[in-house]
Order: sequence, then structure tokens, then C-alpha cells
Amino acid sequence: MARRYLIGVDVGTTATKAVLVCEDGRVLAEAAAPSRLIQPAPGHVEQDPEEILQSVLETVASVVRQAAVEPKEVAAMALDGQMAGLLFIDEAWRAVTPYDSWLDTRCSPYVQRMRTHAQ
Repeated sequence: MARRYLIGVDVGTTATKAVLVCEDGRVLAEAAAPSRLIQPAPGHVEQDPEEILQSVLETVASVVRQAAVEPKEVAAMALDGQMAGLLFIDEAWRAVTPYDSWLDTRCSPYVQRMRTHAQ
């Protein structure tokens, strides 16, 4: 029976982290790549979508290399990410805006307004 491995990737606020495990759950390799938060103005917190993609590719490649497994032996990969951010794409799935982080507070006045009107 061929060996099979699983990869988990967490695209977090401060870093992208990846882990490669055996089917029995043993961790064979881990990798992380820091995330850059861009703050062009007060209350604005963004990330570059291409940097996010590159961090995923880098960490996945790193765990595969560290564990010395063949990519075809990876049976599945799961990804999770940050909560409540926005990224707009075009019809070809290309990013057309920066990733608007959940840390961005530009909408605070609107949130307060909605709370006031909801009561």
C-alpha cells in the first residue's frame, strides 16, 4: 500500500503555518512564513494577496521537502484562514484589491450606526 500524507495550512494574521502529517497523525514537518501587515493610513490594515499566496506555496513546499515525501503521496490538503476579511477578485480569479484585514477599523462608525438603529 502506498504511503499517504496530509497537509494542513493556516493562513493567519501574523504568519502562514503548514504541517505535514502521516495518516496516523504523526507530525513529520512544520513550516511558517511571516505575514506583512500594511497600514497605509490610520485604521487601515491590509495584506498583499500575492504575498499571502506565496506564503502558502512556500510553506507547503517546505514541509514536503523537509519530510522528503513525493508530492503525489499527499492525499489531501486543508486550508483555513483569517476571519472577516475582504478580497475582491475578477472573473479570472485574480485579486483586484488588497486583502482587507479583520484588523481594519475603517468601518467602525458604520458598525456603531447599525447597532444604534437595530435597537
